[in-house]
Amino acid sequence: MLPLPGVSQKGSALPAEAVRYGIDRVDLQPLKGRRLGILAHQASVTTDLEYSFVKLKKAGLDLRVIFAPEHGLYSTAQDQVAIEGGIEPITGIPIVSLYPPNRWEKSILAELDLLIIDIFDIGARYYTYLWSATELIEAAANQKILILDRPNPIGRKVEGPIIEPDLFSFVGPYPIPIRHGMTPGELLSFLNERYLKKNLEVVPLEGWDGGYFQGIWIPPSPNIPSLSTAIVYPGACLIEGTNLSEGRGTTRPFEQIGAPWLDPMGVIEAVGTIDGARLRPVEFQPQFSKYEGEVCRGIFIHLLDREEFHPVFTYLKIIQAIRKIHPEKFAWRSPPYEGVLDRLPFDLLIGRKEIREMIEQGVEVGEILNRFQGEEFLKLRRDYLIY
Repeated sequence: MLPLPGVSQKGSALPAEAVRYGIDRVDLQPLKGRRLGILAHQASVTTDLEYSFVKLKKAGLDLRVIFAPEHGLYSTAQDQVAIEGGIEPITGIPIVSLYPPNRWEKSILAELDLLIIDIFDIGARYYTYLWSATELIEAAANQKILILDRPNPIGRKVEGPIIEPDLFSFVGPYPIPIRHGMTPGELLSFLNERYLKKNLEVVPLEGWDGGYFQGIWIPPSPNIPSLSTAIVYPGACLIEGTNLSEGRGTTRPFEQIGAPWLDPMGVIEAVGTIDGARLRPVEFQPQFSKYEGEVCRGIFIHLLDREEFHPVFTYLKIIQAIRKIHPEKFAWRSPPYEGVLDRLPFDLLIGRKEIREMIEQGVEVGEILNRFQGEEFLKLRRDYLIY
């Protein structure tokens, strides 16, 4: 039996104060002679911007398969699009798609000794990449799982309700809040100890202080082109549960939302002042997704202060204002959504049916979130924070 992989003590060409990811720190020597698989995507790179799977291949390791999450290894597919496997062109290694969930051939795991997970996640419950990771972990038999950790790009804040079990789906299969404030290694360790019970080890990153991402941004998915998109996403993704465009099909998805029938100025006046952001009326024309080819009148959410901005609160305020101003036009999106046929997409996203009902009743958003804010998660996660 080869020794378990640990953290290399060797330095890199980077300055000492730079953030170094798990892939930069992992000791590859103990991995030689093992049959490996890795879950990765196009943002799974070293600090020198080399793909993790390329680094493993160049090191002479026996990397047999690359598992890819939603959107595909190189993030070429849009949301909720089934992805086929293939061959990774640089390494020639087979790709196994984990999306849609629970449709891949799990017998491939019998050919592997160790599973590596190297995923850049954006810290929101409904971002599906870590749920592909938990599916892979759950399917493991005797294989060890090695998590190569990365920063949470939107920091340590916790926001939004903890999802109730009746609303579990692929956009929320475990009881955590919308914004969890944990790294992939921390959250997967938390879930492993409570639910998965597998042989899991984390290779920590180095130099991260818990703040917002400061490195070179590689879009982890097609509609997260920048850090500012990731920051608004925990609130902006709620727009998917309505008949409003969330800006897909434009160059600024999630930062701008709207519909052909929207009154932007009326909505902005109804929303009022937003901490950490300013709202601006815009027009945009989606090239795909909702209202494809139609000119939408909408709102652009400009970030002014990341620390003061609360995305879930902000987008719920916007949704409630639009519903009040356009009661005949606004609607909650109907199923199906992420394979779920019998529950409203908005409920799956927000995590509590009562919140939609309270929005319909006109209850103030602040009061709603005070009732359902998942602050108890701060205590639950405490023992799993590495940094």
